[in-house]
Amino acid sequence: MRYNYFAMKKLVLSVLLLSYFLQQLYSESLVNLDTINNRVIKLFKQESYLDCYNLAKDLYSLSKDANDTILVFNSLYYMGFSNQRMGNMEKAIDYNMRAYEVSQSLQRLDLQSSILNNIGNVYMVNDEDSVAAVYFEKSIEIEKNLGESRRSQLAVRLGNVSTAYMKLGRCEDAISAAEEGLRIDKEIGRPNKIAIRLNQLGDVYMACGRQQDAIQCEREAYSYFEKAGSKYGMSIVLHSLGEMYEQDSNIDSSLFYFHKSLECAEIIDNKLLIQEISKSLYNIYKDTNPRLAIDYYEQYVNIKDSIFNEKNQKMLNDFQVRYSTREKDLEIELYKRDNQYHENVLRLTMLLIFLLIITIILLIRNGLSRKRRNAVLLELNNIKNRSISVLSHDLKNPVIAQKMVLNHLYENYDEISDDDMKMYIAALTDSVNSLEELLVNMLEWTKFEMKRMEYKPINFDIRDICFNEVVPLFNTIAQKKQITIRECDVKLDSYIVYSDLRMISAVLRNLISNALKFSSDGKEVVICFVDLGDKIKVVVKDCGVGIPEDKVKLLLSGKSFTTLGTKGEQGSGIGMDLINKMLHQCNSELNITSVVGEGSEFSFLLKK
Repeated sequence: MRYNYFAMKKLVLSVLLLSYFLQQLYSESLVNLDTINNRVIKLFKQESYLDCYNLAKDLYSLSKDANDTILVFNSLYYMGFSNQRMGNMEKAIDYNMRAYEVSQSLQRLDLQSSILNNIGNVYMVNDEDSVAAVYFEKSIEIEKNLGESRRSQLAVRLGNVSTAYMKLGRCEDAISAAEEGLRIDKEIGRPNKIAIRLNQLGDVYMACGRQQDAIQCEREAYSYFEKAGSKYGMSIVLHSLGEMYEQDSNIDSSLFYFHKSLECAEIIDNKLLIQEISKSLYNIYKDTNPRLAIDYYEQYVNIKDSIFNEKNQKMLNDFQVRYSTREKDLEIELYKRDNQYHENVLRLTMLLIFLLIITIILLIRNGLSRKRRNAVLLELNNIKNRSISVLSHDLKNPVIAQKMVLNHLYENYDEISDDDMKMYIAALTDSVNSLEELLVNMLEWTKFEMKRMEYKPINFDIRDICFNEVVPLFNTIAQKKQITIRECDVKLDSYIVYSDLRMISAVLRNLISNALKFSSDGKEVVICFVDLGDKIKVVVKDCGVGIPEDKVKLLLSGKSFTTLGTKGEQGSGIGMDLINKMLHQCNSELNITSVVGEGSEFSFLLKK
């Protein structure tokens, strides 16, 4: 009995000692993980991205074993960020997406915001600014909801989105975001961030034509960088000033700032900056000093050749995104996104056809007479055939063409110049815009054919709808073809009409689209409003190719056909059919007068 007592006592002591040992081991493990995490952050700040990435991979494995989800997120975050800085974009996107999934599982909005901001920067480096803006806007929305404690992060997001807006030509939005970001950093009192915001705001001002404001911002930013002894920041600001004076044709001042910028870049041996400055000096000297220009061009080429891989590895931070280069791995991701987008469009349209077929079945089951059932079936079948015809031809061909272009970009990315790349992207953008217009018209046309669009008249200002809601939709297309959209000089006392606002907006949209499509570069489209007593006449005139008389009769009779625009723009043939149907629903009708080679005039009447 005494033996059993001592044996039990010994066993209890052993268990207690083992528990204490395991607890100490677990505590030491946690301390070790925190130490590794701090080392990862330190390596990233030191710009030792490869070492940071390798250590973050070790941290990822250890934190998964320890079931520490926060450290799992941190390791993925720095694995993605390090690869982003090294130019390994496929890995950067993969790790960022995985980190975002972890942040969602943790329900940590602050972590989600950081990842969304990183993804936005990846896309902006690849000049996919519209995609980047979406991610930045999501991140900004999160930061605003998180409140005052996240104001410093909000300022960073606003600075990034201002650069994206600037590159997209959205000057007012860019200025508003950049100014707000600067205001927040000044209130917080972060000199290094104030300098970055000033540089961003200066770039935005310059892009929006406010040169003096831009120069003032860059000079103020320079004073911050100079005080901090940041040769890197000083070099960037001096280069920006040089570009600003070059744009103003002040060559002497431009050369002064470029050479000063080059001195700072050479001190820190930043090859990427030296390359950009050498290119700027070559552009100036090529007309005034060819021999010196050749020297700078050789330096530019030599550095470019020597740092091609290094250039992919060293992405610039948020205040110098405009100097970043494209990364081929992003094209793979964009290719997948575009394919998914078009696949979703096709599924949506097939769903529409399926719903039409279901409608036919329901009508039959409701016990309608054979004659009525046959009439409905015939009508719906015509709609289905027309829809399938549009989908199989007008939707399929652009999608196939886009796929071919994307395949070409992916397979020949390294051989494609920046100018050609912009041309391809512009062509893809035009194609997607055409697809969007086709789908909108098709959905509205289908609603009419299904008699699901009711006539709901209200009082509204036809001039306000036309020039503040419809015309802005075509600003990009008009600018591309250098076509002016203007109003007649004759003004009315009132532009209030009584009709269906949505239908009239769709009519104006299609008429203006056609006028732009069939107008040559440099022409104008004129929109007039004529007082006819109890009615207002709305007129859309173009100086385009005109329409033959026999084709005018076809258009007015409701029969549609397609004709390529002056730039080869395609149409579905349902736009004019939709216009006639909508105007008929609004107790009006379309009138067309046209002279081949001189232009066309489309008009309709609306009740005051």
